[in-house]
Amino acid sequence: MRVLRDLEYSNSQTLDVYVPDVPRGAVLLLHGGWPDGDKSDEALLAERLCRSGILVFSANFGLDRSGPSGRALSDAIAALGWIRTSEFDPDPDSIAVMGVGTGGTVAIEVGLKEGVPVVGWSALIDFKSFMDSSATLGDSDHLRDYYGVNWETIKEAGEQIPFLRGVILALVANNLSLLEATSPLCRVGPSAGRCYFSTRRTSWSPQQVRACCCGRWLRRTCLAP
Repeated sequence: MRVLRDLEYSNSQTLDVYVPDVPRGAVLLLHGGWPDGDKSDEALLAERLCRSGILVFSANFGLDRSGPSGRALSDAIAALGWIRTSEFDPDPDSIAVMGVGTGGTVAIEVGLKEGVPVVGWSALIDFKSFMDSSATLGDSDHLRDYYGVNWETIKEAGEQIPFLRGVILALVANNLSLLEATSPLCRVGPSAGRCYFSTRRTSWSPQQVRACCCGRWLRRTCLAP
């Protein structure tokens, strides 16, 4: 395995490439961490995937008030385009997008637009269910603007749910009637790529991800615990 770091793909955004000895499928890996995540956060995951034979492109992307479907999505699609025409020459039919947390939500948006397979871990994909289940914890949604606040600070304060509720409310401009139509999960259709989502890292293996890349796995959207 060899690693090439900080290759620029678009608008000063960079990615790291993990190259296995014999590539079998490729993955665009999108990190978690919400406002201050970084590709380095997923280095161990990228190495694990690469050791199983997957060519991994671990990318940074911008995340602003437009949320997972705005600048972040544009950057991810740009990274996917860069990968398709790069010197690494992956089989265009063997590329998947994988995301953790924030990156998982961005990944499904890429899958909806580009029709590529998606693997997501701990991704926010059903806005309405999340808002309904956390309603009693979000009474102060309107009292604080979390934009620019460090994610670790948010976690230390135990305010992850109010933060995420704020992100979703911003996406729908506080119009709760739009929650279902805006949710990525509710927009999965025939043109979307195969999708697999889990809340636990142990619910998938590198071999499953590689099979997803190569089109031998997942003929429909799957949700795992």
